[in-house]
Amino acid sequence: MNRKYKGLLILVLLLVVSFTITSCTATVISDTSNQETTSDNVVSTEQPEEDENMAYNFTLLGIDGKYHSLSDYQGKKVYIKFWGTWCPACVSGLPELVDLHEEKLDSDTVILTLIAPSLSGEVSEEKFKAWYDEQGYEFSVLLDPTAETFIEYGIRAFPTSAFITSDGQLYDVQIGHHSNESINETLDSMQ
Repeated sequence: MNRKYKGLLILVLLLVVSFTITSCTATVISDTSNQETTSDNVVSTEQPEEDENMAYNFTLLGIDGKYHSLSDYQGKKVYIKFWGTWCPACVSGLPELVDLHEEKLDSDTVILTLIAPSLSGEVSEEKFKAWYDEQGYEFSVLLDPTAETFIEYGIRAFPTSAFITSDGQLYDVQIGHHSNESINETLDSMQ
């Protein structure tokens, strides 16, 4: 095998591996000002001028029909998983997320998940709710139809996890799937 052919083969293999690794990468729309939305899921996402380490405060409608604000959970640690139904790594990690949710029910930690219906390849809100009901999951899912929260947290790939301290500080943002053991280690290291 000649040297040029080997180099080309290595390049092709690197591209395939790169594509496989980034298969759940999402380009989140960064300017939604011209986008129409008929959903009333976003109430307020204004962030007051505060400490630059404060986590972005959002208020979003959950699939449970209730509005959830990050500020509602002041005094508790918050784990947020940003994900999409089209992302194989996200969907394959959901059973583990169910276990984490059940483990944390009576603790000082809240588990939230966010999706952006109809954006970046996600299904519509109606299709998502039907899919979610079929799965039988019971963790909290918040709907962000404008992806504003995704943008504010700098989400560029799915799944991505955000960790918020009990005093509302953004502790860490981690790309990729993480085991419950890894998530608990991060939560344990927070205040």
